[in-house]
Amino acid sequence: MSQCVSDGKYLFIRDDWQTDWNKPEQYRLYWPIGLMAHEYPEIIDKPAVSLGGGVYRINGLSVVLENREKTTPAKADTRPVEKPRNAKEWRNGRWFEW
Repeated sequence: MSQCVSDGKYLFIRDDWQTDWNKPEQYRLYWPIGLMAHEYPEIIDKPAVSLGGGVYRINGLSVVLENREKTTPAKADTRPVEKPRNAKEWRNGRWFEW
């Protein structure tokens, strides 16, 4: 589930980890909501439920992404997907043994 997080100044909706289909890594995106963290401390680290169209419900509060559904991610985290010992190839989001 997505979550409302702070970078110390602004608030973002952080997605869950997703797996890249083309390379062995996972990523999660941070979507800006244009609110200052110090103004809404009660929603930091709370689950964010998508209502569609760039609108989220967080702790009973409805928030909107900066540019609704046209918002682009502000940043992303990535982490590698470990290769199992017998794996030969990464394809379609997972390792394959041949």
